Amino acid sequence: MHMLAGRHTYYMAHRVGDLIKWVSHHDIFEASGDVVRGIAPVYSRGIVIEVSHAEPQSLIAHCFNCKRIALVILNTAQDGIITLSGAK
Repeated sequence: MHMLAGRHTYYMAHRVGDLIKWVSHHDIFEASGDVVRGIAPVYSRGIVIEVSHAEPQSLIAHCFNCKRIALVILNTAQDGIITLSGAK
């Protein structure tokens, strides 16, 4: 559990072997005043190969559809990881 400004944020525990997806970038953005936000997310997919013991919300995944790199370091709190299929 992570505490931020008096609110609790809970992280789903990922396990080695989980099939996951995360937003790698956006194709389309919209602007309103000084705020720009992505509205057409592009997802990358991969399999969890290691979960940090020191920081359980951080993990290493092998990316299936990344063009330049195969291994990526992700953080549940920042990367919006979605589990597609859990490991047994």
